[in-house]
Amino acid sequence: MRPVLAATLLFALSALTLILLRPLMPVDETRYLAAAWEMHAGGSPWVPHLNRAIYGHKPPLLFWLINLVWASSASMRLRP
Repeated sequence: MRPVLAATLLFALSALTLILLRPLMPVDETRYLAAAWEMHAGGSPWVPHLNRAIYGHKPPLLFWLINLVWASSASMRLRP
């Protein structure tokens, strides 16, 4: 029984440490929103750009879906 308890405590301590060391906002999410915003603000609707350079690290479907949500009437109701 003691080895199971020790392993459980070690796992819980490791998980807590990893959770506390995780950054508050991942860099990738801000990058994706910035690329989608550039598409929305007047960039190319087909090719995502980040800081006016082509952002080809992700397929454009994610950015198209973000822009689709921004363009929907339901998202307009959420604005103050």
